[in-house]
This record gives sequence, C-alpha cells and structure tokens, in this order.
Amino acid sequence: MELSHLKTIYFGSSEFALPIFEALLNERIKILAVVTQPDRPTGRDLRLTPTPMKVAARSHKFDVLQFPSLSESDAVGALKVLDADLAIVASYGQIIPKPVLSSSRLGFVNVHPSLLPKYRGPSPIQTVILNGERTTGVTIMLLDDKMDHGPLLAQSEIAIKADDTYLSLHDRLASEGARLLVATLSLWLSEKIRPQAQDDKSATFTTLLTRETGRINWRASAEQINRHVRAFTPWPGSWSMLDEERYKIIEAAPAQSKPLPLPGQLLFLGNRLYVGCGSMTSLEIIKIQPAGRSVLTAEQFIRGYRGQSGKIFN
Repeated sequence: MELSHLKTIYFGSSEFALPIFEALLNERIKILAVVTQPDRPTGRDLRLTPTPMKVAARSHKFDVLQFPSLSESDAVGALKVLDADLAIVASYGQIIPKPVLSSSRLGFVNVHPSLLPKYRGPSPIQTVILNGERTTGVTIMLLDDKMDHGPLLAQSEIAIKADDTYLSLHDRLASEGARLLVATLSLWLSEKIRPQAQDDKSATFTTLLTRETGRINWRASAEQINRHVRAFTPWPGSWSMLDEERYKIIEAAPAQSKPLPLPGQLLFLGNRLYVGCGSMTSLEIIKIQPAGRSVLTAEQFIRGYRGQSGKIFN
C-alpha cells in the first residue's frame, strides 16, 4: 500500500508528537482524526489549556477527538466508525486498551523515545540523562495491551551529548522519530521488514514524574546533581528549599576548582556561586530561579541575597 493511500488516526498530545505529525502531512498520509488528551487546567489561574497537539491539529483544520478515558464505550465506537487502516501513536499520554487496539485494520504503530526494551514507561528521556547513559534512541513498534511491550519494527540510536538537557535531547529524538517512522511504514507495509518480539528479560522501566521527583539530594555527587538538573528542567524542575522558599536550579556544572562547603551549603566566591555536594564535590550554580520569579544569574542572586554565604539548602 502506498503511504498516500493510507487512512490513519493520529494519537498524540505533547510537543514530541508535533514533528511526527508534520512528517505524516509531508508524506500526504490521510489523517481521519487526531486523538489527544483533554484540555487541562494549568498555570496560576488554572486556565483550561489544550495540548500542543490539539493546537497543531486545529491549525491544519483536522477533527480533534478528546476522551477522558479510552476505555469508555463512546471512545471505542467513535474510533471504529472512522474505518481507519492504521493508528499512529506518539506521546499520547495514556495506555491504549485492548478494545481500542482493534479499531483500525492494521493495528497501532507507536513511536517511543528509547531503545526498547530499555526504558519502557512515561519518562525515558529524563531517565537516560539522569542515569548518565551515553546513547539512547527511538523505537518504532506495534502496540499491544501492555506498556511499551509490543513487537519492534525498527530502531535508531543517537548519542547523548555531555551537555544535553531534556529539551535538547527531546527535540533530536522527536526529529529522528519522524524520519524513522516514515521510512519504517513504507518497509513494513511492503512486507520488507517483520515485527520482532522484545526480550522481556532485558526490560527496564521508568516512572511517572512528580513535583517531588525534582527535589535535590545534596548528598549526591556534583555530577549526579548536574544530571538531575539537565534531566528535570523545565519540569518538574530541579529544586531545593532555602529560607522556606523554593529555588529551581536552571543551569549548573560540576566545579572545576575545589571549594568544599558542606552538602547543600552555599559558598560565594566573588560573583560565582557554589553549593557543596556529596563525595567531596561541589556544584557551580550558573542560573537559579526563586519560586514565582524570573531566572537569575549567579551574580544577580548573590547581589540580591546580600552576601549571606554559608546558608544551607534543605
């Protein structure tokens, strides 16, 4: 089957889904509808906010479907009536139940940002950075009713740079996922590749991130805390409490010199800000953000904090 003859439903919610959506449009693949998560309250005023995928779909004049739960009979019926050949999933944000998986003739193809069976679950990009991995990648797979468990169609490996943040790695993986999906669909539909079962014994799993995930343990080494900052910025943020106020560390680096304050203790050296860490290391703070306020450079923070070196993050 030619890609341009394929009738699809696209499931996506976050910004990871956008380059993949655009790649499908570029290939003139027919998208019957876009399914995305419901609008949710965000920000201080808790204003209902659509997903990035909904905004993109509406800008291209596509029908958008939003279901609180795909397990509802209304959801299954609405999807089956579309009579799709294939459903394509990228960062939808919900496990797709078995009745829905039968709503398209060829099943569901998913784009997952890790080299499965490693890093199954909701936070693979953050977790590979946190764990200090040197490589990761993208997997194109067929979905079954278990989380990231279905057979593999294709994989592509990419290097993790020493200064990669969640955002920089996210963008490269999304771009590579878009490229690999289009190439893989052509080969799979022409039966030039066959699905390969995953090795469940090699599987590792990631967890759902919460605000508490971002709390810094200053007894970890400076290298570990730096990975924590790179993995969890912008959300949930890499944060700690000082004088009963929450501060996010936006950018940092393991100190090259050897100031050794206690774990969590601030040290001002000129216009530079250091915090003691475990394993006889220290972290240089480059950018820091007080809760509800603008991001500060280290120099701005020191000036505003009136030179009170020696305080301790808790």
